Amino acid sequence: MVSFCSPGCALGGLPGNEPEHRVMEKDERRLGDRILSALELALEHGNLTVAEPLAQALELCMTAFGGPDAVDHRGVPTRLLQALDRLDSLRRAEKAA
Repeated sequence: MVSFCSPGCALGGLPGNEPEHRVMEKDERRLGDRILSALELALEHGNLTVAEPLAQALELCMTAFGGPDAVDHRGVPTRLLQALDRLDSLRRAEKAA
């Protein structure tokens, strides 16, 4: 496993102040998986400014599959659906504020 934070990082990686965010698995080799992990982290921190472009990058990554006749048979991961729900909630909270 690889942590998103190193000691002293801006996300709170100082000793005794370790963040409780998701750890990226080694099998997350695809760009979309890594963007999704970054999106989840941004959502955990309530950072809509970062989450928005990550969601856009994830959409671009997912739609850039194959060519004109290519068919993607993969289902939509539950993690992605949960992240998009959280993004929608964060957007609504920002509008209400």
